[in-house]
Amino acid sequence: MFLGQSFFAQEAFHVFNNNQKDSLTTKLYYTTGDFSLDELINQAFKPIKPGFKLDAKNKYWFKTQLINATELDLFHVVQYKSQSAWRLNYIEVFIVSTVKKDTCYVNCSNILPASELTYYNQRGKFNLLIRKGDTLTIYTKIWNTTGHPIKFDMLIYPSLYVDKVDTWVHSFHMFYEGLMWFVFLYNLLIIFIYRDRTYLYYSLYIFLSALYTLFFYRYLLITILRETPIIDPIFWIVSINIGPVFYWLFLKSFIDFKKLVPNIWLKIINIAIITKIIYTGGLLLIMATSFDLWLINFLISIEIVIETVLNIIIITRLLLTKDTKVKYFAAASFTLWIGFFTGNMLYINGVENAQIYGEIGVIGEMLLFSLGLGYRMRENEQIKQQAQFDLITQLEENHELQNKANRELEDKVQERTAEILMQKHELEAQSEEISEKNRALAVVNNQMTDSIRYASHIQKAILGSKQHLKEKYLDAFVLLMPHSIVSGDFYWYSEVNKDNKNYKIIASADCTGHGVPGAFMTVLGHDFLDDIVNRDKEIMPDKILLHLDEKLRLRLDTGAETNRINDGMDISILVFDETSKIMLFAGARSAICYIQNNELYEIKGSKFSIGGTQLSNRQTKDFKVHSLEYKSKDKFYLYSDGYYDQIGGSKNRKYLSNNFRSFLKSISELSMDKQRIELEKEHRKWRADNKQTDDIMIIGVQVK
Repeated sequence: MFLGQSFFAQEAFHVFNNNQKDSLTTKLYYTTGDFSLDELINQAFKPIKPGFKLDAKNKYWFKTQLINATELDLFHVVQYKSQSAWRLNYIEVFIVSTVKKDTCYVNCSNILPASELTYYNQRGKFNLLIRKGDTLTIYTKIWNTTGHPIKFDMLIYPSLYVDKVDTWVHSFHMFYEGLMWFVFLYNLLIIFIYRDRTYLYYSLYIFLSALYTLFFYRYLLITILRETPIIDPIFWIVSINIGPVFYWLFLKSFIDFKKLVPNIWLKIINIAIITKIIYTGGLLLIMATSFDLWLINFLISIEIVIETVLNIIIITRLLLTKDTKVKYFAAASFTLWIGFFTGNMLYINGVENAQIYGEIGVIGEMLLFSLGLGYRMRENEQIKQQAQFDLITQLEENHELQNKANRELEDKVQERTAEILMQKHELEAQSEEISEKNRALAVVNNQMTDSIRYASHIQKAILGSKQHLKEKYLDAFVLLMPHSIVSGDFYWYSEVNKDNKNYKIIASADCTGHGVPGAFMTVLGHDFLDDIVNRDKEIMPDKILLHLDEKLRLRLDTGAETNRINDGMDISILVFDETSKIMLFAGARSAICYIQNNELYEIKGSKFSIGGTQLSNRQTKDFKVHSLEYKSKDKFYLYSDGYYDQIGGSKNRKYLSNNFRSFLKSISELSMDKQRIELEKEHRKWRADNKQTDDIMIIGVQVK
């Protein structure tokens, strides 16, 4: 009889050397509270009254006495038996000997890791030595943290006692568990052979059923979860809730739902699946926040009742179709339900091991499902064979139709051949006319190309000698790679003596567009810089930019709003004051880099460009001047954006300015000529088979 039902507390229990299992439950006295052992011995214990039930909130102490009624030392086992490990969370035992006057402490809780128990992995029971003539007083402290009312039976039996019924029941459990794992693995093999998701859903349904059995009989608790028993209920919640999800998925895949019943039934199952998954998440949340397993068990019980009613309604509706596969599925499901209903009724009426009937129902379900899957496989094979026969028949008919079509086509081909021959002669005449025009265009194109090549010589003459630039500095290079024959990028340099100071000025400009339009802009820019610096003796880079902006906008302003030209240029101006060793820089949407003390630095110019219709007047443009004290052998680099905007590389993307600056840093120790060579090699390597994106210009100077 389980504690929590009606019983009376009686006198001490006399232990004999007999081979049987006895209940100590009716020999228990109880009290409630949190006491030390010394306080506990002096506490008044009350007998259990009829109808008394233990709640889930109190900490209970139970007291019983055992008397060795033999002339031998007795080795027994005391067990606290409950329906579930989670109905007895904490079990602490104090054993007081009358003869030896000593006390023994045992912790056999179900909720603690195995290593924290008195006897490793021994839960809900402990070994007991009762010496001859001794009387043992056993104080048992039991309390729950899972919300379950305390309910158990306290048993005692010899250490070598073997219960034949328990042995048979345990053997059946092992057979049942092994059978489920065999069916699971067998269906996994079928999945790999036939690639049919029906077997996947069925195998996962069986897997979760087997997982629930491992939880129910505490196999998980004494094996893989012995050190983490707190997560054992997760396997219960997941297996008992997600198992039906795969049951429904198996039902949808096993039966031709769309052919047998209206689409509303399929929607009902889909809603049930989604609801079940969300419900499972809610139960896991309750467990994580409150660990109230009693509440979770109550919610699952309600859920199972609703789920069973829904399944009965769905299968009853499907049975009206009189489909053979539905009959197999219905027979399997009803076998399961009858088995579990019988087991629950017997359990309510006090029959031990009533769960076996539920397991028999599962075995019957698996057998009928397997027969149904076999029938489905044969049906599918017949459908496949019929489809192959129909395909062969259709192919023969198609072959005959194709022969007929070929004969008709041959007749039409002959008719069309004559027409094509006539058209051929007409096309040949047209082709000769087109060839003549192409030859004329080629002549014109060559003339235009020759003109542009001549223009490139003029442009080079205007830009001046690169060698002359090199002579003005300790070392220098110019890398100019036009996108077309002529370039839209240009460089300019000059040397001015003003106020008894010598200034070297160098500019790098990227004009709007490339090719011939860009080349026209380079000529304008070059002439304007000559006027501003060489004629007007302006040496401040910001003022040079402002004057250049004004001249370019005035030159390009046609006066008519509709004909306004939006061309301009991005430009960097570097001024070296050789007397004071000061570098001045201003930029219009451009930047420069310099190397000083083996470190690379970048200076960015203003956000405004030169010319264009960006702003209405020059007063709103502001070109900031940056100054820097330079030393001998410092290196400065001016450049347009064409180098790092080049498309290429393995991912066909831009080279990017960060990579450009890093590469400059890596080659900065080389001579200027070698730097130019390495820059060109790096560009061609990156570009590979891609076309050049834009004009490229890089100027490097090393100051004296």
